[in-house]
Amino acid sequence: MPRDCPVCRHSMETLKEHLRVRREEGYLLDSSSGREDVLALGLAGEAAFLLRLLGRQILAPLWSRTLGDWRQRRLRRVLERFPRSLICPECGHLVRCR
Repeated sequence: MPRDCPVCRHSMETLKEHLRVRREEGYLLDSSSGREDVLALGLAGEAAFLLRLLGRQILAPLWSRTLGDWRQRRLRRVLERFPRSLICPECGHLVRCR
């Protein structure tokens, strides 16, 4: 039953197998160079620096984790209704099959 994804052409896997692995989606890689913090501190002061720190280090990971948990719950509901569904691990495209 596995087939190629119609979107990105990678091999699809069953949704049941995909959901067997618990995914923690709340941790992000920090791609900033550090210069943005110095720039925020220099231009707008300590308040902008603290707001940027709060947003990048606390709010963004919490929001990402919340969205990841919502996505996992949605996929579990789809699996209950469509037990033979397929998902692409690369792009996340979902094919519902009864």
